[in-house]
Amino acid sequence: RCYVVTRVGLLSLSLLHRLQVGASEKLTNVIDGESLVNDGSSLVIFLVLQQFVQGYSLSAGEIVVSFVHLALLGAAIGLGFGLVTSFWLACIFNNPCLEIVLTFGAAYACYFVSEELAGASGLLAVVVMGFSMSVLGGRQITD
Repeated sequence: RCYVVTRVGLLSLSLLHRLQVGASEKLTNVIDGESLVNDGSSLVIFLVLQQFVQGYSLSAGEIVVSFVHLALLGAAIGLGFGLVTSFWLACIFNNPCLEIVLTFGAAYACYFVSEELAGASGLLAVVVMGFSMSVLGGRQITD
């Protein structure tokens, strides 16, 4: 596989961290999240356009359907994994090892289910899983 990665977000975050310009943590998180979504979207567009290189002829409708399938199904799977993982984390009390195993295992399972079983974007699924866990209950991980 070939991955397309943009460097703009990475450069911005690197400058914010190295120069210590006093940017808020919220701004850093927004730029980081935007970078992840851009990378996931670039990969989805790349996968759709790769079909042209492989010799498939797609109509405009088929391109839209393919893009929606890759992006929205991956996001939906990620949201589902994020909700379930957050619920499981809420049931664990002060067991950092189990929390780490659950979090990494869920991320891997989310990618596998999305990419291999559903044929959607695994990268976007994991990004949305992380976002949903952060918003809905990922703060329940032991410090």
